[in-house]
Parts: sequence; C-alpha cells; structure tokens
Amino acid sequence: MDFLLIALAIIGGIAAAISETKKNRKHKEVSKLKFSELKDFKADNFYLFDSSGLSIGFDIQRKKICILDAANKP
Repeated sequence: MDFLLIALAIIGGIAAAISETKKNRKHKEVSKLKFSELKDFKADNFYLFDSSGLSIGFDIQRKKICILDAANKP
C-alpha cells in the first residue's frame, strides 16, 4: 500500500512538471511574438517571471525596456 502511494506521488509530480514545462514554453513563445509585434522595439533578450506571469524585454540598441503583464500587454 505504501509503495502504491509513493508511486502515485512520483507519477503526479512528473505529470505536474511536464505540464509546467509546456506552460512555460507556451508563455515564452507568446512573449517572443508580442515583443516582435511592438513598434520601435526589438527585444535582444527577454526574461520570464513564472510566478507573476510578467516578461521583461531589453532593446539594447535603442536603450529601451518593455514589460509585458500576465496578459502579454505592454
């Protein structure tokens, strides 16, 4: 019985990790697309903050910073 509970906990943890990875990948793709759609801004680098859903992009040439909220709005 204990083995079954441990196995279920491990499987649940793996499933949660896979789901979180897919969610992070999707968030990264959407953020990259949103940054590319902005006028007069080209994100050379961007970072995602998973806990808050924010994304921050840096346009080094133009010396600009853009923050996208959880809904990917600047």
